[in-house]
Amino acid sequence: MSEKTQSKPRKSIYRQGYVVALLLAVITVIEYYAAYFTSSAIVMFLLAIFKGALVLNYFMHISNVWSSEEGH
Repeated sequence: MSEKTQSKPRKSIYRQGYVVALLLAVITVIEYYAAYFTSSAIVMFLLAIFKGALVLNYFMHISNVWSSEEGH
């Protein structure tokens, strides 16, 4: 049987997850204050695009779709 090789150590993967979760929380707080103090739909849209990009890249692993590595 072949062994699975990990490209990153487990600790690094968890740290990256915590950083992404913290970024999403910070952006959510920024969205709250941006909606409360300004009624700019453009600012809200840009923040939503950035949050969506974080979710797509980290949680949905969309960057791995175009990688040359074999696997799932």
